[in-house]
Amino acid sequence: MLLLLQLLLLLLLLLLLLLLMLLRLLLLLLLLLLPVLLLLLLLLLLLLLLLQLLLLL
Repeated sequence: MLLLLQLLLLLLLLLLLLLLMLLRLLLLLLLLLLPVLLLLLLLLLLLLLLLQLLLLL
């Protein structure tokens, strides 16, 4: 019984570690993607501004 309990605890710890690693990977991906997303947003805004300018002419 005690052994089973210890095994369960170990399993839980491993799962937690795995989750933490996954979270860190996700955060890293977000940090890598963030500048790209910002650049795309800026480009989109510029395009919209250009369109408005063209419509005004």
